[in-house]
Amino acid sequence: MIYPQKAISILFLCSMITAAGCMSGNEARVTVELGLPAQSPVTGDTGFIDTLLGFFSTRAYAAPAPPDIESIVLTVSGPGMSTITKSIPTGTGSVTLLVPPGNSRLFTVLATGAARSFSGSTVADLGSGDTTLTIQMRSLINNAYDGDITSDGSSIFISFTSADTGELWFGRSADQGATWTYTVVDSTADVWGTAIVTGGELIHIVYIDETDTGVILKSKSSSDGGATWPADPIIIYSTGSPDIYIDSLDLVYISGLRLVFESGGNIYYDSSGDGVDWSGTEQVGDETGGMTPAVTAYGAAALRAYVFYGGPMLGTGLYMSSNPDGFSPGILIDENGFMYIFGGVSVLPGGSGSYVVYTAIDSTGDRIEIRFADVSPDGTVTSQSSVDSVILDNSFYTAPAMATGSGNLYVVYTSFREISDTAYESSVKFARSTDNGATWSSQVLESGLNTFFGLFEKMGIAADGNNVYMLYEVWGETFVGLKLLRSDDAGATWQ
Repeated sequence: MIYPQKAISILFLCSMITAAGCMSGNEARVTVELGLPAQSPVTGDTGFIDTLLGFFSTRAYAAPAPPDIESIVLTVSGPGMSTITKSIPTGTGSVTLLVPPGNSRLFTVLATGAARSFSGSTVADLGSGDTTLTIQMRSLINNAYDGDITSDGSSIFISFTSADTGELWFGRSADQGATWTYTVVDSTADVWGTAIVTGGELIHIVYIDETDTGVILKSKSSSDGGATWPADPIIIYSTGSPDIYIDSLDLVYISGLRLVFESGGNIYYDSSGDGVDWSGTEQVGDETGGMTPAVTAYGAAALRAYVFYGGPMLGTGLYMSSNPDGFSPGILIDENGFMYIFGGVSVLPGGSGSYVVYTAIDSTGDRIEIRFADVSPDGTVTSQSSVDSVILDNSFYTAPAMATGSGNLYVVYTSFREISDTAYESSVKFARSTDNGATWSSQVLESGLNTFFGLFEKMGIAADGNNVYMLYEVWGETFVGLKLLRSDDAGATWQ
């Protein structure tokens, strides 16, 4: 679904007044340098993937847009001000406008073209007077969505869907995103919901294939770094919301959802030593109507798998089931977790057993939260905290995903706020905990007006030491793309 962007007369009037250049004592004159790249390191004819994903080895600030960019739009929003929307000529490398002074002024630039697009944002506290801001623009893969990301410590791996063809694509970078090689993993499928892991010599992808005969959960495995993908087993029919995990012994675990639209769905689980043999698929728990499952595994004497999932579509709760002796009935972990299908659950081994993040409404019903829990193998919650929360009034959080690295916990999620019937603001937010989830610090990485980041499914995040990688969707009126961010200082700064 692409959200419509409609002209708002009052915003247009504000932008026209601003463009006139008149400055009063209660306005700040802001010069925005667009930070568009002077050149792209991508060469060759690789179809839609020519639309650079990665980081620019050469970048020229205040440079005119590349010739294939067709439009540039700047938006400015913040507390106590009307949102400013301004179209910028593509031959312009910087623009000056008047903005009401105040804290947390959000500047977002979106430059779009038929082949590639760029976006970027920055937040500034403004006083009256002159200010210059530089927005670092990052590229998007045009017409791509539903991506996931993982790392083996030396290379980054991504999987995603082509919005043009429905094909499943794989990308690999050995230089932290500077250059990429790509492979079409499945050229016949109409796929979505991809998830990717790597361990040992294998890379595994699970995904949904929407065929004429039904919706199928499938898997692919590569033993040559992603060059070829021979495995193509069907795991279960009529499913959605897949998750995948690989343990220290390189055993692969998956969870999926067989939809029952009247009342949610049934949760399914399987494990494999090679990503090819999935003969032991079984139903998890006994709650018809579960949603958004996530899987992990751990154990000192013998590995045990744990699946966490939301309660029935119209019910409440976060549940946990475990094996290996047949999955136990679901244990209610949090009765306050009001789990919608787009809410999302992410789980990793840690703490007393499992670290879990999920979307929930608090016990008062007034706030929606990204919640964290440390859950022991018997389902006991040993600690719990709120990663972030917002008043449930035209606002919500969704799509949390989690990674660990250098003793830190990292969570990425989407924030959405409805401004009016024709305008909304969406943001990518990142939170970090240095004390095993007891406390969290969060920051907005990117935000925009009438542009949706992350959509409803789990976002992609991976960590290797202090390196943190993030992959998420960007949806607008006429485009959809994927953006990759990288931090080399445990999430303090991003590029």
